[in-house]
Amino acid sequence: MPTPIHILVIDDNETDNLISQRIIEHHLPSARINCCTSVRQAVEYMESAEIGKVESPDLIFLDIEMPVLSGAEFLAYLDQKAGRFAKDPRVVLLSSYEKARNPSFSAPRILDYLTKPLSTQAFDKVLKSLAQSQLKVA
Repeated sequence: MPTPIHILVIDDNETDNLISQRIIEHHLPSARINCCTSVRQAVEYMESAEIGKVESPDLIFLDIEMPVLSGAEFLAYLDQKAGRFAKDPRVVLLSSYEKARNPSFSAPRILDYLTKPLSTQAFDKVLKSLAQSQLKVA
């Protein structure tokens, strides 16, 4: 049996974080979920993952438009740290605006781009993409 999936949700909007968390819990009750409300907090989490203090995520839901540090800056951080985590997380980009879709966000780690808040239908699409990318979910 595969290990339960670990998901990191990064969004400065706590309501959107809660919606994402509830949808994930509904679809994947055994999933381990952590939420961060800033890129700085997410970087701290990933630094703890790098040294084995916390579990590296399998999947990250990342709001691309946040104050202070953006989702794009977090993606650059992940690229800089590639290979240093126990897992190489896939990323689903989230934005309130469809127009925020950016062709430069096409790295292999980017699984999908969704308009937020996360919906059940969109999460189903993510699960299908995960299955196609060979990431086992439990």
